[in-house]
Amino acid sequence: MKWMIPLALAAIASPAAAAVNLVTNGGFEAPTTTPGGVIVVNSGDSFTGWNVLGSGKNVFLINKTYSEGGGSLVFNSNSGNAWIDLTGAGNQGPTSGISQIVATGTGTYSLSFFVGNATGRPDYTGPSTLNLSINDGPIQIFTNSDVTPNAMNWKAFSVNFFATDATKIAFTNGNIGDNALGLDDVSISAVPEPASWAMLIGGFGLTGAAMRRRRRVTAVLA
Repeated sequence: MKWMIPLALAAIASPAAAAVNLVTNGGFEAPTTTPGGVIVVNSGDSFTGWNVLGSGKNVFLINKTYSEGGGSLVFNSNSGNAWIDLTGAGNQGPTSGISQIVATGTGTYSLSFFVGNATGRPDYTGPSTLNLSINDGPIQIFTNSDVTPNAMNWKAFSVNFFATDATKIAFTNGNIGDNALGLDDVSISAVPEPASWAMLIGGFGLTGAAMRRRRRVTAVLA
């Protein structure tokens, strides 16, 4: 009998605990970049989970130890071994980018990602601006103007959206003149409905009550 409450709580808590990233290769770890290396992916091609956008454009998968200026500027990732530069070679223009169709269902989802900004050379002087479109909808603009000397600065952003079916996300280059726009750690996860949160909070209350009752019983038996 004493195991019934913990098992019930496990069932209640499982929706929150089971929240997973629905984006494939959101950290851009595949294909594997060599230390200090760069992989060029052209438009019309794809790499694990992603399609490259823009006619005649390209994007760069960049290893976290890649550097320029004799090592004076290191293009570190936000996490993991790699990140993606949506400006490509030089600056490929506003249609350069990537897209993915994510297996969402009906409900509210949270999309989070990091935008990287580089400084330290004349062609890395401005803020980094990323354009996001969900299901080919209006462009949403996210800008990182923060600076980390001699390295990439990474800034977190998130947006919630409602889905009724699979969701297409597209990230494109919003930079003008600046030749680096970083994207890393893209994630989509379901947002628990209010009823789920109420059940979860109620479950925590049951846990506390059960623990208090057990302590009282133990004290009496002692």
